[in-house]
Amino acid sequence: MKDRIIKILLINNQGDPGISLKALIEKLFPGAMVLMTLSGNQGIVVAAAETPDVILLDQHLPDMDSYDLCQNLKADSKSGNIPVIFLMDAKAGKEARKRALQCGADAFLAKPVDESELTLQIRAMITIRMAQNKKQGIKARMQGLVEEQTNEPSYAEIYTQSISISANGENEDRSTSADFLNDREEEVRVNLQQISSPEGSIADLELRDIIDATSIQNLMENFYKLAQIPVAIIDTKGEVLVGVGWQDICTKFHRKYPESCNNCIESDTNLTYGIPDGEFKLYKCRNNMWDVATPIIIGNEHKGNLFMGQFFFDSEPKDEQLFRKQADRYGFPPDEYMSALERAPHISRQKLDHAKAFLLNLSRSISQLSFSNILLAKANTQQKKIENALRESEELLNKAQEIAHLGSWSLDLITNTLTWSDEIYRIFGLNPQEFTATYEGFLEVIHPDDREAVNSAYVHSIRDGKDGYRIEHRIICKDTGELRHVLEKCEHIKDESGKIVRSVGMVHDVTASKVEEEKLRKLNKTLAALSKSSQAMSQSQEELDYLNQVCKIVVEDTDFAMVWIGYAQNDKAKSILPVASAGFEDDYLETVKISWGDTEHGHGPTGTAIRTGKMCMCNNMFADPDFEPWREQALKRGYAASVVFPLKAGNRTFGAISIYSKEPDSFLKDEINLLSELASDLAHGITTIRLRNAHQKAEEALSKSHNELEILVKERTRELQVANELLQKEINIGKQQELNLKLAEEKYRTVADHTHGWEFWLDKEENFLYCSPSCERITGYKATDFLQNPELLYEIIHPDDLKIFRTHRRTKELGQVKENELEYRIIHADGSIRWIGHECQPINDESGAYKGVRGSNKDITRRKEVEQLLKTSNQKYRLLSANINDGIFICKNGRLEYVNKAMKRIFGYSKFKMEGLMLSQLALPDYQE
Repeated sequence: MKDRIIKILLINNQGDPGISLKALIEKLFPGAMVLMTLSGNQGIVVAAAETPDVILLDQHLPDMDSYDLCQNLKADSKSGNIPVIFLMDAKAGKEARKRALQCGADAFLAKPVDESELTLQIRAMITIRMAQNKKQGIKARMQGLVEEQTNEPSYAEIYTQSISISANGENEDRSTSADFLNDREEEVRVNLQQISSPEGSIADLELRDIIDATSIQNLMENFYKLAQIPVAIIDTKGEVLVGVGWQDICTKFHRKYPESCNNCIESDTNLTYGIPDGEFKLYKCRNNMWDVATPIIIGNEHKGNLFMGQFFFDSEPKDEQLFRKQADRYGFPPDEYMSALERAPHISRQKLDHAKAFLLNLSRSISQLSFSNILLAKANTQQKKIENALRESEELLNKAQEIAHLGSWSLDLITNTLTWSDEIYRIFGLNPQEFTATYEGFLEVIHPDDREAVNSAYVHSIRDGKDGYRIEHRIICKDTGELRHVLEKCEHIKDESGKIVRSVGMVHDVTASKVEEEKLRKLNKTLAALSKSSQAMSQSQEELDYLNQVCKIVVEDTDFAMVWIGYAQNDKAKSILPVASAGFEDDYLETVKISWGDTEHGHGPTGTAIRTGKMCMCNNMFADPDFEPWREQALKRGYAASVVFPLKAGNRTFGAISIYSKEPDSFLKDEINLLSELASDLAHGITTIRLRNAHQKAEEALSKSHNELEILVKERTRELQVANELLQKEINIGKQQELNLKLAEEKYRTVADHTHGWEFWLDKEENFLYCSPSCERITGYKATDFLQNPELLYEIIHPDDLKIFRTHRRTKELGQVKENELEYRIIHADGSIRWIGHECQPINDESGAYKGVRGSNKDITRRKEVEQLLKTSNQKYRLLSANINDGIFICKNGRLEYVNKAMKRIFGYSKFKMEGLMLSQLALPDYQE
């Protein structure tokens, strides 16, 4: 068997890398004949012609269903015993594997095939195949013996020449068949006893799980043709596993009817209990027919019995009366039952003795063969356990090294043999099949700038007789060209004379740590830039100065090559105007055209960020198609990547800050978050500076407007006073001066109609006596609307201000004061909100009785907006002043009127009041002059 060539058949799919798999198998099993076909039909032909030891069958075939092919191979007499390993897809589910098992598959391998798993599976299948061949050899020898005996002229001669059985069941004369079986048993025991003992598990097996029922059935059929004696194998529970020559009296009556069938089972189990190994027991069954049984003992376990039965001796008469009573008792049709009884076999005791001798040998053969099968199965199982344990141990070590990114190596200085673990191959990006591990080959992988240092560390440690060395260096992966950092440690092993004969060590991939260190360094720099830019916001007064400071900080404090800030223009081209920059080379911005419109020049990162209001990044200017318009100029200056953040005021994007790097894919996630925060602070700073300037301008405008308003109010008030005085005098003249009164009224109307404010008179029932045309400009309603609907005066008032207006308008209160002033809101006819400055005076007759009211309304909406803007600006200014780190104070006549928190913290007055102190008190005496 050792000289026999192993044959492996690969039935593969044309689309799969079968050639490489074939080459791998040839490498793993040198000397084996590896056959390959690319279709199922070719596989059937080759399997029949070559009879391979193992078949590897792909799940997908071009010309037929692989499951059907597996089933056909297993059904064929020539290929049925050949182990089949299914090559399954990695995503193949439970149902696919179950179907393969149902079709006869012996094992599975997932694609892509793992080398170690492939080796173990093929070895296991070859072991099983060899065991099956041995088993078939034994069965062939047994079959040959039977055939030799069945070709003899008489049955008696066969068994008188073969074996005679003594009273205690031992062999007195060993024939050729007995010698073979006993020799085979001893051979099996000697070869397998060192592996394991079967007793521990045989008790858990059923006889049906152990014997090859089909093969035994064939042997028994040959025996029945010769002896015409019914034979069966029945387990200890009464189940018939193999049966030949069963008579109608048994199949149609005794085992068909429940009560008589129970008799059969009881006879098969109870009456055969305790028969010694190697002996027969002759007995009448519970249904009054003769049976002979010998036990089947496997590994000292009684698993069943080999029966001859359902016969009568030809030397004894049949008790027909007994069987007729039996038919009546069990309900058999009497005539049919008695007819079947007549057909039951009658044999002589001499023939029975010869049959017992042959079947005794058969029983022993079954026991021995089954025992051998169990031992072989246990041996295979034990071997698989050992292989699995070894493989698991190797996998765990390999996985642990892979997780830790730490490989091990050993260098034999005598043979110059370098051995690497799998992890070192992974770290170095090498394929073990393509790279021979040598010290010189190892040096080739090291970065050229580090190669001399590594070689020197090793050579000097050997030359100086050191215990080892430690060095950190770089390598260049062969498969990807990736640069990696590794930490290498070595210890030298010396012989008895102190000479170094072997070096062992480890290589630890510390690239991730180096990358993290570099990330941390970059983040610290970006964080510092963020802090400095925040300080610049509080220190800058002018917007342009602030923008240039931020650009300078980003370039100087980080590794970025260039920064620029641009504002979106609302011109036809939707251009972007650069307003500040740092780190530029050769007038880059003057050579490029950038837009935020949806055009070719607007699809770059800056235009996209402004157009969408979201961060945009170009990780590789060389490869990004959207960067095509600016690629040449950018690459000429060494720029490789950029990230752009929009600058927003509320929901409106007004510009962007663009940051350039000289390395592709160099922007870290955390770094982007910090830069995004910097961009937000920048936008806030721009808005703050603009509000600060607007606040200053608004204060100046408000002061000017306030002065002008005071002058105007005084002028209008004087005019009204003069008009009122004239009107009062005319009213007191009497009815005889009514004409003069009308004239005065017309004069007043003329003044009121041409006054900027809205003038009106109400009588004591709140009806309009007069309403100036200015009401339409202020409220959107005409004077006639108020004259026709006096309630309109209240309907246009904002719901939140209606109560205070009604309180103000109460007649009782109006009568107690001469002037009443109020500010409230109205709802303009167009739906907008307007602020009204309201003044009114009660009108009394000569006796002092209340007659109505004169009112004057002014539109003060603009003034209110300016006041709110000033209030908001003051709040933001005070909030900024309270939270910045620089001290701020307001001093009048040398005395502090206001100081912020930072000022108190700087001078140590956090718990004391500084307001009211003289500024000179804060300086040292030497500086107080």
